[in-house]
Amino acid sequence: MNKYKKIEEEFYKSKYGMYRKGNSEELWDKIKNNKELLRWAIKPIKDKFDKKDVVNGITICEAILSNYENIDIEIYNELVDLVYSNPSVARIVLDGYSNGGFSYLLMVLWNHNIKLSDDQKKFAVNEAMNKIGTVRYPLNNNFETQSHGIGEFDIRYYILRNPNWSIEEKQQLVYEFYAYDDDYEKTLEHWELCVANDYSNYEENTFGGFDKSLMYDYSYDDLLNFYGDRNTTNRIWDEIKFCRLMHQLRPYQWELEYKRPRILKQ
Repeated sequence: MNKYKKIEEEFYKSKYGMYRKGNSEELWDKIKNNKELLRWAIKPIKDKFDKKDVVNGITICEAILSNYENIDIEIYNELVDLVYSNPSVARIVLDGYSNGGFSYLLMVLWNHNIKLSDDQKKFAVNEAMNKIGTVRYPLNNNFETQSHGIGEFDIRYYILRNPNWSIEEKQQLVYEFYAYDDDYEKTLEHWELCVANDYSNYEENTFGGFDKSLMYDYSYDDLLNFYGDRNTTNRIWDEIKFCRLMHQLRPYQWELEYKRPRILKQ
């Protein structure tokens, strides 16, 4: 057996094997600095049925994408380019079901520091439009195209959260991603509830009473006083700003009828 393939299999078993074997963190520490191994891992090959494109090291590649801040930038960028040019590779899922788990493409969208080309943005949107509930979904779909997350936090959320898309682009996408008002409003409400129910709101050193009805009235300083931690404050603040933006780009039906959405204090 190829020595690199053996390492890949050991790494997979340590993370996802039925009976976990080995320490995945220790293995990754050895893998991440081995440039020759990483280059082998990101090389595209055919699957065992000789039908779809995969990569030599599917577990190693997943780790590269999820540890983008601590990996060789040349290796990372080469893998990103492959993901954005090959639907089969973009749809690879290890953590979760293949029709809705964390795909390679979804993981790339976690990194807001990448400057995407127009073609890469179109590729991501095209994949997102395959999700159930988009304006295009009823026209053409199959099991494989349902990769890229599931539920309210699928690829659509990560595109709308990604700074590579302009406000104008997001205003169009939020209508195309959610064809029905009810689905969109339930999704946005779920995003808001996740902010209100964030684990940080229940830690001992916090105020312990995040009020969803006042979510858009809190200032940044209010939150900083609540949490006493700038990293937590920044995370919650960014989610609030995102939800506020969605209200502005596509208000609820009752907001259109009765009043304009509240504006978050700057």
